[in-house]
Amino acid sequence: MENQIKVLWLDDQHEKMSSFKIYASKSGIELEAFTSFEEGFSHLEKNLYQFDVILLDGLFFENKGQAENTENVRGLGKSVTRIVELKSKKVFPWFILSGKTSFTQNENDLLRAYDARCYDKSNPDDIEQLFADIKTAADNQYEIQIRHQYSRVLDLCTEEYLGDKLYIKLFELIKIAERPAQDQSFNDFNQFRKIIELLFGRLKELNIIPEDIINDKGWINGASIFLASDKNSYKSGYRWVQTDTIHPTVAMLLKN
Repeated sequence: MENQIKVLWLDDQHEKMSSFKIYASKSGIELEAFTSFEEGFSHLEKNLYQFDVILLDGLFFENKGQAENTENVRGLGKSVTRIVELKSKKVFPWFILSGKTSFTQNENDLLRAYDARCYDKSNPDDIEQLFADIKTAADNQYEIQIRHQYSRVLDLCTEEYLGDKLYIKLFELIKIAERPAQDQSFNDFNQFRKIIELLFGRLKELNIIPEDIINDKGWINGASIFLASDKNSYKSGYRWVQTDTIHPTVAMLLKN
């Protein structure tokens, strides 16, 4: 399903909740689950711009490899603290889902401190409301709207392909382009150069651009000429066996 809301989910029992995961997926919510604060937030901070919302259990593991039945509230406390600290980089709506009566029925100091509510795992109406509230929170996030609008482009900026560094810089340029015309003042063309440098550097790591070209003087021009299968690329000592590897329009844009 396209444009699913990407949710980081921390719950030490998530592997036992297959029906919840299926229901979430059918509701347009993609869950990426971890059992501990340590693992979940380590992954989040490496892929900060890939997630839209954070879902937390009431009691779960604080550290990776923690023994079963040692879950506690420290994982939740650390998670909420870290979400607040990350606000300068990215704002995350966050929700709590628990089956513990200490969260769903009794007074809870942590919930009261953050003016938060807890959705009950055992209550189908609460699950329905949780998904509705996640969607509403996502719809109100400008960055999420941008990510969904340009998802096919930004999906290439994962660790598997071009890398999260490129995602961040490209995302910032898209936000500038999406501003009203009167607010589109932009004179830092080094931003474009940085994106090209990251792109070509990643293509070198993937063994698509030869290292000799990257290490040569004027390597950006050399790399673009090589990728475009331009006749001048022969001067580098390398050329494509198949000259139509890159679409002619893409080749022209890279060269320009």
